[in-house]
Amino acid sequence: LLGSFFDISAYKEMEQELYRFRSVMSDANRQTRTLLVVDDQPINREILKKIFTPAFQILEAGDGQEALAVLAAAEPGAVDAILLDMVMPVMDGETFLHRKREDAAIADIPVIIVTADSSTEKQINMLAIGAHDYIVKPLIPEVVKRRVNNVIESSTRFRTILREYRDVVEQ
Repeated sequence: LLGSFFDISAYKEMEQELYRFRSVMSDANRQTRTLLVVDDQPINREILKKIFTPAFQILEAGDGQEALAVLAAAEPGAVDAILLDMVMPVMDGETFLHRKREDAAIADIPVIIVTADSSTEKQINMLAIGAHDYIVKPLIPEVVKRRVNNVIESSTRFRTILREYRDVVEQ
């Protein structure tokens, strides 16, 4: 019979320290993030606001046209993600997505659809025209938080890589 033992206590201590560092950095990043919630129903905006407060600053709009005005008034890069309903008066979610794509200043802000429409066709269509994710109501708060954070982290990483690439190319 042969056996061996390895002392992994140093590894575990380093792992715990790394976890604490990531938690601190994550909390620091969350305090400065901003979401734009676009929904014609005040109760839906309030639900999303409760899910994301205090980790995010929340901006609100009642339709796509109002959302474009909020984005125009915000400083460039101030909005980290948009939570968008599909069915709204004045300008619906699909029209908003098309208009957002045409405006270079806001085109790269990730959009997460939050709607009751669970049809496969609608989900595929929205993802094809620029949505980054699609969440179906009723909402499960922990799932919504994780999916929004995933989209923001992915978008942030992509922009960082793109910026680094541009820096290398310009040298």
